Amino acid sequence: MLYSIAEVSDRLKIPASTIRYYEEKGLLPEVKRTSGGIRQFDDQDIEWLYIITCFLKTGMTLSTLKRIIDLGLEGDSTIEERKAIIEDHKKDLEKKRLDLEEAIKVADQKLKIYETKHSIPNKLC
Repeated sequence: MLYSIAEVSDRLKIPASTIRYYEEKGLLPEVKRTSGGIRQFDDQDIEWLYIITCFLKTGMTLSTLKRIIDLGLEGDSTIEERKAIIEDHKKDLEKKRLDLEEAIKVADQKLKIYETKHSIPNKLC
């Protein structure tokens, strides 16, 4: 099934302008078009847009995503390189997760202190 940019935008909650930007940057290299030039997205395009948004939320750069796509277009001979890129990113995410978990614990400790004291001494925290 094929979808319009408006349908994809609505489905993924991504502005149409963002989808166009991703295409301009080469992140959607195989988007089909009608004879009139209107974009038509298939389920694979939607899945890839979802992956793009997930990776971008985690701090992956557009250039890294573009590298993965370019390698993918070269074929299966680049699977190991693509795998290495994603493994490195996953390691970074795991480190960030640990950092966030520690920060959440500190925030919880501070909130517990604030909840148990009516007047907090005039200190930095």
